[in-house]
Amino acid sequence: MLIYPFLFQKLIFPIAMILKRMPIQKYLNEMEEQEQWTLEQIKKLQIQKLKSLITHCYNTVPYYHELFKKQGLKPSDIKTLEDLKQIPLLTKETIKKRFSDLISKDFDERKLIKDFSSGSTGEPLKFLYSKKENALKWASFYRGWKWAGYDFGMKVFIVWGNYAALANQSDWLAKLKNFLMRTKSFNAFNLRKELIPLCIKGIIDYRPHIIYGYTSALYLLAKYMHEDNIYLSHIKTIITTSETLHQTWRELIQKHFNCKLYDNYGIEGIVVAQECDKGNLHINADNCIVEFLPINGNRFKKIVVTNLNNYAMPFIRYDTKDIGLPSKKKCPCGRGLPVMDAIEGRIPDILITPNGKYLTHNFFVFFFESIEEVEQFQIIQNKLDEIVVKIVVRKNFKLKTFNYIRDVIQKQVGPDVKLKIKIVPYIPPAKSGKRRFVISTYMERREKNA
Repeated sequence: MLIYPFLFQKLIFPIAMILKRMPIQKYLNEMEEQEQWTLEQIKKLQIQKLKSLITHCYNTVPYYHELFKKQGLKPSDIKTLEDLKQIPLLTKETIKKRFSDLISKDFDERKLIKDFSSGSTGEPLKFLYSKKENALKWASFYRGWKWAGYDFGMKVFIVWGNYAALANQSDWLAKLKNFLMRTKSFNAFNLRKELIPLCIKGIIDYRPHIIYGYTSALYLLAKYMHEDNIYLSHIKTIITTSETLHQTWRELIQKHFNCKLYDNYGIEGIVVAQECDKGNLHINADNCIVEFLPINGNRFKKIVVTNLNNYAMPFIRYDTKDIGLPSKKKCPCGRGLPVMDAIEGRIPDILITPNGKYLTHNFFVFFFESIEEVEQFQIIQNKLDEIVVKIVVRKNFKLKTFNYIRDVIQKQVGPDVKLKIKIVPYIPPAKSGKRRFVISTYMERREKNA
């Protein structure tokens, strides 16, 4: 074992957790034991946690007390995971409107930790949790990282864009924490083409064991490395998060960073699923409940999540706006945690045509991957019968390529859709630092009014 990781695990980390009153290691040990349970044992734990959470919400959270009264429900009515469906979905709009009413009266709001979602489709969502819940979140986070080969004290390079995470990086406490945790960050907001070489140089100079970051940001790095014939040899693991991981992206990232990639999926305040060394995405079912609800005319399902750990500001049946597929397969890794299939994206990342055909952003990603003359693209649907395609082109872009793009996409969306193709100099990332390839404000409005 290397000296610093040994010192960190045996001395620095335990002392820091005592001082911060965050027993991450204790919770991590419990979760590592729970992952070996059978699925039946995990479901029993889910029901036990759910009953406790529901009673707490009814007694101490004004929003849920009011909601239960309105629905004619009592805590004793929720006895099974199926009973959970009696509770209406919680939306981002409701959280913003009823923010104060969602905070438990058992907690002092001033002492809670304030956090924000990345706001990939708009304004970031504010939410709160306690110190205990923060420790549980990090324990779950580190459990999945350990599946990927991480251990405390390893060097980590982060390509990230979360406002809260980056806001105080110049603060001396943040610098001390980064030094002790051996983390170095590159702001994904700044990942423009001319700054990509600086990010790669930072990785080469720092020589991290682990690279963690937005999926699209790490893909852009790998794409640049591919064009410049750059291959790294010292990275142990890549961990992607926050965006859909396409197979072609995975292959390119793994090829140029010369290591295995592990994908993570999380939403507001909870690590929902993490990939094991067998390539399966395990739901952290000891910490949350994931439902897959049907979407009319679409084989993919809407993902709804209940965080079983957050008592300060509970999210029961939170509508993530993400879409994916459940899976019944059993993973050969031996863990009892259930498996889900790939995350396909978000509902606002889906186009719908006048004849009812759905197109996810995967189609466009694979299509434009095959066209070397196009550097960037973005598809926008503000109206049912109109789609705008923005492209950033290379110097060798030809008229016949323009016509090819127009013909293929027009065939996919049908003759009733007006197609506009615009050549632009640059397509900036969203405020979150993420890169949105498909934006359907039409689908977003339709979903709100459903």
